[in-house]
Amino acid sequence: MFGNARKKPEKETAKWMIYNLGTDLEFAECSRCGAELGRDKYDEYDMPQRCYKCGAQITDVEFPE
Repeated sequence: MFGNARKKPEKETAKWMIYNLGTDLEFAECSRCGAELGRDKYDEYDMPQRCYKCGAQITDVEFPE
């Protein structure tokens, strides 16, 4: 009876990857699409919850070396 029921698509998720932490060149990058945010677009207490480019729900922040 419900064999043809559509599943809800899973929401796309991503992480903000923060590079050059604490420098003038600091920026955040979406791990899914590579969209970048300059330091003037966020602060450590108020990161965007969605990527402006791909719309992915941001679930975490990482600081790669």
